[in-house]
Amino acid sequence: MNFSSEKHFDAIRQFQKNEIIALATADPLTAAAESLRPHYTRIGEWLPSHPAGKPGGRVLELGCGPGRYVALLAAMGYDVVGIDPFSFPLWDDIKAHRKVEFLDNINAEELPFPDASFDHVTCISALLYFKDAGKALSEMRRVLKPGGKLFVRTVNSKNLSRRLRKANIDPAAKNYFDEAELTAYLEKGGFKVTKTFTYGFFPPVLTAMWWYLCNGWVSIRAQEMLS
Repeated sequence: MNFSSEKHFDAIRQFQKNEIIALATADPLTAAAESLRPHYTRIGEWLPSHPAGKPGGRVLELGCGPGRYVALLAAMGYDVVGIDPFSFPLWDDIKAHRKVEFLDNINAEELPFPDASFDHVTCISALLYFKDAGKALSEMRRVLKPGGKLFVRTVNSKNLSRRLRKANIDPAAKNYFDEAELTAYLEKGGFKVTKTFTYGFFPPVLTAMWWYLCNGWVSIRAQEMLS
């Protein structure tokens, strides 16, 4: 069975749209609860939710893609700017519910923002694809205010699929780290790492099918149990 067909991509896109709109329209209590789930990288442990009327600060979401974390962070009370080299149709859906900003045609190695522009910076899954990860990290530090937090998520180089298959899950990915390597890389870039955790399940066989099933067929709770 081909899990890379247009039919399956349409199903994945619809699932992602439903998920992102649900995040964008979440009330503060729901957003706070979702932000503590492993599926959403427990981002609420690093960046706590803020009650309505009490802004949580300005956040840059680097390589935001369709905008899942822009939607969640906005629902958590943050003023969010999402940037990506590409634009996505779901950005308009998010902006219909939340006051957020999206910018396309931007690369992480050359951020168009003044120094100390953001209270926090998040980089969720984009580190894999940067042409120059070191320069991108330097740019993140430049636009981050003193005392601000950097939140990074990426694929663990020691995941089961990569160890057994001896191949990257995504051939386009350039930058792989395990937990210790990423910690050392961030600290070399001038950051102090205060907390880490690992999460995620990548089967060494039927990987495309698993990716498809995780986008609508296997519940988030089940994915969390497997991970």
